[in-house]
Amino acid sequence: METYNLLLIDSLNRGIIPYQSDISKAFQTQELNMKPGEELFIRFNGKIYKLNKAIYGLKQAGIIFFNKLSKLLIDEHFEQSVNDPCLYRRVESDGFISRVGVLTDDLIYAMREYERNLLVTNLRKQLDIPTVEIITNKI
Repeated sequence: METYNLLLIDSLNRGIIPYQSDISKAFQTQELNMKPGEELFIRFNGKIYKLNKAIYGLKQAGIIFFNKLSKLLIDEHFEQSVNDPCLYRRVESDGFISRVGVLTDDLIYAMREYERNLLVTNLRKQLDIPTVEIITNKI
């Protein structure tokens, strides 16, 4: 939550409107990273099911999603913070610093509109991001 608040402050100090987006089904669409020969089963309503994808409540679901999201942001030329792995930054060609924060399955954008729209368009190729909204409840 500290990263979230710092991004809001940073945005407002730089005159940028902060935006956020929720990634739908973030933990339900990720492939399980199983070792060769490993399988994962759950019991539900008296039946046993083999899992092929992560589900909410599965210990690995959060880290599987975070690793995928991290790779996508790095592919977009963002650098992950050494001090806070949920914070990413990219220096634009004119020296402007764009920042993205990750809070569970939400993204917080402290960046200009053009760069944000381009990033969201590219992320939507891999993730379900239905909306990008102005953060109004914390301002």
